[in-house]
Amino acid sequence: MSMGSDMYRQQILDHYRNPRNHGELGDATFSHDGYNPSCGDELEFDVKLEDDGETIERVAFRGDGCAISQASASMLTEKLPGMTLEEVKALDTDDVLDMLGVEVTPMRVKCAVLSEKVVQDGAKIYEAKPTSKRRPPKTTTSARRYAHFSSFREIATALVPSSNYRCKHSRCERLEKPERRDSLRDRTK
Repeated sequence: MSMGSDMYRQQILDHYRNPRNHGELGDATFSHDGYNPSCGDELEFDVKLEDDGETIERVAFRGDGCAISQASASMLTEKLPGMTLEEVKALDTDDVLDMLGVEVTPMRVKCAVLSEKVVQDGAKIYEAKPTSKRRPPKTTTSARRYAHFSSFREIATALVPSSNYRCKHSRCERLEKPERRDSLRDRTK
């Protein structure tokens, strides 16, 4: 084993044990998640674009998986800021493997490139949406809209004022939906 290879292995372990940009972005422009069924890796990326709508400003990720997938995601979050969506879509498997710096077995290549595929798929879906349907940053969602409510139950009651439907959340009463009387079986009689 060469000394350079050992250095890269240490870097992968460092990114796995102390992931960079791990967490959630509250003001993400788009989010996307992915899953690797062969290993069980799960990743979700939040991407915040600059005002031009093309250049990545910040990236965060969260998820679980093997050391290769988590280290790859952590390293990618350091590489992406400043790149455009076109540059992200142009990334390929070799770019990610070069970023890792170690030879990855064929079974682990899917683990290594999961982060790249998640970000690329998220960018493609984001660009495919018409400009008017693109999701605004999360800061304009329910946090401000429902800030004057003191509990989850008050919000649920405001959203669905009908007494027939109540929240099944663990902090609220557990009420069932009323039984429908006009079921298919009753109509066939």
